Amino acid sequence: MRQRGRALTTRRQPSVPARRALAVPVGLALIALAACGGDDDSAEPAATTSPANVPAVVAGAAFPADRCAANTAAGTIHYNTGFDYAATASIIEVLVAETAGHYDALCLDVEITPSFSVANYPLVAANEVQFASAGSFSEVATFSAANEADLVALTVAGHVAIDALIAAKGGK
Repeated sequence: MRQRGRALTTRRQPSVPARRALAVPVGLALIALAACGGDDDSAEPAATTSPANVPAVVAGAAFPADRCAANTAAGTIHYNTGFDYAATASIIEVLVAETAGHYDALCLDVEITPSFSVANYPLVAANEVQFASAGSFSEVATFSAANEADLVALTVAGHVAIDALIAAKGGK
């Protein structure tokens, strides 16, 4: 393909190491297990959700049946995208993990729903959705402050916002 007399080239990005590709599903599993506990410190935690009663996951070994049962008991994990199904950095790992079967391998039931960032904040604050892609830190901070919500940014999946204006160096 040519544009204004110059050939367009694409740069290949380095492949993502396997441990990073599994970071999202494993992180979701750990957070799902932690979310199963109640806020009442006087109550005994359920045996299937207590990390002390769930075997550790060992690389190269079969996924433990007790851990699978605990993940299944945690129920559905709801994830909302931030810009529908637009090709944004924040949904790549989630969609790849789903497509590759990583959630199934970890006995996680992850429901992915297309949404928009500003619609996600009240859903996460109300725990109707456990994870969602956000538009920017300022959106998260503004919603949190205005609604006394305790939202946390877990990762930054891009260097610039989706709506950043870009131009070629020296372009006119």
